Order: sequence, then structure tokens, then C-alpha cells
Amino acid sequence: MPHPALLRPGTPRRPLHGPATSVSGRANLGTPDPAPPPVTPDRLPGLASPQEMRAKLRAAARGEASLRDAPRLWMSVDALMRLLTPENRALLAMIAREAPRSVSELAARSGRDQGNLSRTLDKLEQAGLLRLVADGREKRPELLRRQVHIALDLAADRADCA
Repeated sequence: MPHPALLRPGTPRRPLHGPATSVSGRANLGTPDPAPPPVTPDRLPGLASPQEMRAKLRAAARGEASLRDAPRLWMSVDALMRLLTPENRALLAMIAREAPRSVSELAARSGRDQGNLSRTLDKLEQAGLLRLVADGREKRPELLRRQVHIALDLAADRADCA
């Protein structure tokens, strides 16, 4: 806010005290939004269609629902199945079986390009299936879940991940 002497006549003045407002005009009380919960073995992706995801977000925006305990990541069943390709399932099995000490070691063992492998591991981490643990300059992949159960209710066209 410029100094009052620099304001042109007719320029509205903001109060010096009280909650600041953001660009959207909503009050910013200085409390940051809570950080999303960490990826843990009990927090798998939520499975929903884009319409269901949109409805959940709108309900939360209206104050009718809370997303506090909701999954960190929502995806469609199709997106989850595209992520869990035979190659990626074999990669997850290799991580469980061989416990590689780094992504570069996993790349060498699997015969995959390290850049491509890193992108795949990031997606698997976002989905809550593994985590990348910093170990010095390297990252060590660790499997978070040995099994994932997907329940498809064909009559209601709904899915859930457990």
C-alpha cells in the first residue's frame, strides 16, 4: 500500500488493522493451510469418477463436507489401472524382493532408463504405493503396501481402494 500522501484523490484506503485480504478478496488470518497428511500405508488413492471428484470438492467448498481425512490423491479406476501396468507391477515386486539401496541401483537391475524410472517412481509414490527415502544423495525406494484391493461395485458404478 503506497504512502497516504501518494494516493490520488478518490483512491480507496484499506484499513491499517484487521485481517488482510487476498487477491480473491477472502480474509487471510495469517494461519497457513494445514499441510496434507503424509503418504502412509493406510492412505491409498481415492477412486472416483471425475464427476464424483468434482461433487466432493464442491461440497467441501460449500462447507457441507470435510476433506481433512480424505485421500491425498484422487484418481479414476482407469488411471489406477494405467499406473499398475505389468511393467510397473514387476518393478514393485522387484523393490519388495531385492530392496535396492537407490534408484540408480534399481535402474541398473531393471534395465530401465533412470529418468523414465524416476518419473514412474514419483507417480507410484503419489499414489501411496511406495515412498522414496532420502539416503545421502540417493533416494531409496521402499514399498508401502504388499497388496492393494480394489472393490468394484458394478451395479452402482463405484470403486473403492483398500
